Amino acid sequence: MRFLILLALVSCASSKELPQKVSASKAIHAPTATIHWHTGAELDLALQKAAAQKKTVVVDFWAKWCHSCLSMKHYVLKAKELGASAQDVIWVAVETDKPENEALMKRFPVAAWPTFYFLTSSGDVLLKKQGTTSVEGFRQLITTASKVSKIEDNEKRLQLAAALQAPSDHVASLEKMAMDNPWPGRNMAALALLDVRARKHHNCSSFFRSYREALGGMEKVDFAYSMASCEIGKEQKETSPSESLEIAIKDIADASNSPEFAPDDRSALLGALRYFYKQSPESWRKAIFVATDQDYAKQQKELLLQAFDNAKSPQQAMTFLWPLAEVHDFLGEHEALLPRIHANEKALLNEYDPPYRLAWLYLKLGRYNKASAAIERALTKGYGPRKGRILTLKAEIIEAGGDVDAKPHWQAVVDYYNSLPKHLRSPRSLKNAQLKVAEKP
Repeated sequence: MRFLILLALVSCASSKELPQKVSASKAIHAPTATIHWHTGAELDLALQKAAAQKKTVVVDFWAKWCHSCLSMKHYVLKAKELGASAQDVIWVAVETDKPENEALMKRFPVAAWPTFYFLTSSGDVLLKKQGTTSVEGFRQLITTASKVSKIEDNEKRLQLAAALQAPSDHVASLEKMAMDNPWPGRNMAALALLDVRARKHHNCSSFFRSYREALGGMEKVDFAYSMASCEIGKEQKETSPSESLEIAIKDIADASNSPEFAPDDRSALLGALRYFYKQSPESWRKAIFVATDQDYAKQQKELLLQAFDNAKSPQQAMTFLWPLAEVHDFLGEHEALLPRIHANEKALLNEYDPPYRLAWLYLKLGRYNKASAAIERALTKGYGPRKGRILTLKAEIIEAGGDVDAKPHWQAVVDYYNSLPKHLRSPRSLKNAQLKVAEKP
């Protein structure tokens, strides 16, 4: 789901009644399809197998802190609905925080999690997909990659791959491909092009109406999100929302209650509705939303709690820690979530994410001693780029507590990020830490 990249993160939207309660779909919990995962170190072996078997390679760049990545692993890439499609490709999983995967991160840039690269057996990029999708959406990606690999026009394939990796630099190519009906990469080109237009808040409405009907599933949701971002994010001059915006918000609202999508995706859709509600002019809200941001948050919390409690394993439950923490923070209900995260930490003693989320919640509650204890537990288990974020939260906790000079801890953040290869650093976090160190007493 493309919008998960942009957000930190109903039933029929034409109705003025509140949406029905959102419930986690039982259909999502399906038996596991057989997938053999190669590690990043085995990429060359995977490419050799792909050449021998005439298959495409799928490389999943993921991280343990990334709830969207965990959702894909637990609800999409293991679902039996993937069926025969799971056998049509060679699978590679690359955990981006692992030091041994640094070279692959440089070879295949990742700016958002998860990111899926579809490769030829020679290692050339066919497609690049950022964010999540549904089971059917992933099956379509596999089919599209296979079709693109069979296109004899190699230059056209390279153009699509380049355009999907840097859309804003290839607008003319995307426009040409989006007009090409038989071209299997047409929908992906259209999605990328609308995303570029949305970032510039430029002429989205007519483009949205031209392509919306050809899209389904997560592509349709991504398209709606870009349309809403385009119109709601710009300086408002219109006195009323456009028809395209009303359609886009309805598409997002409808999808938030659809069993086609995993609970984490539906939670993110409700989070998107909260965001757009907050950003919209008050005069528009009754026209395009069927609930307030508080109502959407309550539905989101109910959905996430049900998914957490129904998870088949502690690892699957860990998928929901961050969205649960965020929505409980939004609702001011931090205390109610603490027992669940404590239980998850107890069940997953080697994972850094549960104590990290606990530390964040305790910081929000102003319980600095408990926050400090939790962040120290996370630090003993953290590694790679994520450890920089754990160190950052530690510095924030110490600064908020006010009893100890936080500057040495901000310096520790700077030193840690500078110890990482440049392409693995977080420029924004590093700059923030540098500013903290430079602050006068």
